Amino acid sequence: MTKPAWNQQGRTEFTPRANPEYTSLRSIMPPEELQYINPPPPSFYMPPDVFQPRLHPPKDDIDVLTIIEGGPSFRPNRDPIHMDTSMNEVSNLPAATDIGKGTYLHSIAGYCDGTMYSWCDKSDGQECLLSRHNDRRNGLAFDGKSGWMVFNVPKVKHGLIIVKLETWYKPGSNPKTIKWTTVNNKPDSSNRRRQLSAQSPVHAVASAGDADETAEMQNPQVREIAHPAGANNTTTSVSSDRKLARQGCVDYTFDYSIDGGDIISLNDEEYMARRFEMQRVVELMKILDDPSHTGGADEERDVQVKIRLTGCANFKLTHLYWS
Repeated sequence: MTKPAWNQQGRTEFTPRANPEYTSLRSIMPPEELQYINPPPPSFYMPPDVFQPRLHPPKDDIDVLTIIEGGPSFRPNRDPIHMDTSMNEVSNLPAATDIGKGTYLHSIAGYCDGTMYSWCDKSDGQECLLSRHNDRRNGLAFDGKSGWMVFNVPKVKHGLIIVKLETWYKPGSNPKTIKWTTVNNKPDSSNRRRQLSAQSPVHAVASAGDADETAEMQNPQVREIAHPAGANNTTTSVSSDRKLARQGCVDYTFDYSIDGGDIISLNDEEYMARRFEMQRVVELMKILDDPSHTGGADEERDVQVKIRLTGCANFKLTHLYWS
């Protein structure tokens, strides 16, 4: 079979997905950035699960599964074990700088690969621990106090990088930064004398924030803003939803930089003009579209991507695609 000319690749935090540890956005973060990302919540308990009679044939009935398993061996048509995970090699890019510390991972507990063997969404507080429900729109929440989010995108060949963002979240609802007053929670130089006290206001805020953050990790709730009545109608645009949910937040910029180059800064009007609204709640943004960036059609190399927000906005990054 001829290999497609455009071999598109991607990473996401959505579940279910095959080989979750290799296919997450976190898998292409440099270690300097990854150390500040909170882990998914732990599973409330580990296998084996309690016996579920409804998943097995009644006593003395024909057990089709036992018959199949007793027959000749066969290879399943869809076997995630055989997926190519070579993309997760160590990047040869230099160490990342200007790392952001305020990105928050919205995720669910466990191994969520969509198969019958998944052990998913069994965290403390889950009302039905036997459901193993895999479907969740997870992502990386970031706002104007989160700082730079960095990715080492591997083997870019055609100079195309696209991000998928959810932009309709309320300002100030990022659990990581909700108590912060500055980017990365850095001390405010104007309050330096007060910070010399044994328990400064800044330290007190940080301590409260740490406690809140721990609670959020143990019992995460995806803080997605409910769409207004009629939003399930496919004719309802994201634009109207975001304006209502974000309570008029337009004083922000979406910034990005490729390989440490110039910082491209888009205000709300420019961002809205640049994005692609593929369908309701699916917003894509091209941050690189230059076939010559990697050196030519036959060249491929790792590319470092940095994105951030300034101002009042609160976005969630869910996918990163490249080719």
